[in-house]
Amino acid sequence: MEETILNAADRTMHPKQCRAAGFTPGVLYGDSVTNAITVQFDSADLKKIIAKHGAHAKVFVNYGGDKKFGFIKEVQRDPMSAKVIHTDVF
Repeated sequence: MEETILNAADRTMHPKQCRAAGFTPGVLYGDSVTNAITVQFDSADLKKIIAKHGAHAKVFVNYGGDKKFGFIKEVQRDPMSAKVIHTDVF
């Protein structure tokens, strides 16, 4: 089975600025994360993963030098353009 890898980086910008720079804002949370972490994903990579594996895909998230298994829990879309505007990964 092919590993689906989603790279995440710390989000230092506001969500609107993040999207303008080609990233999708998101949140990492779950059992292995003590507090929810705000991150950004490359919009093109995220779009490919959602198109190929669906909105609730199983992914490995690269964040801070660690590779952890997770699920895309929620994908928020703009109601007019249907572009992904935010993603939660558990």
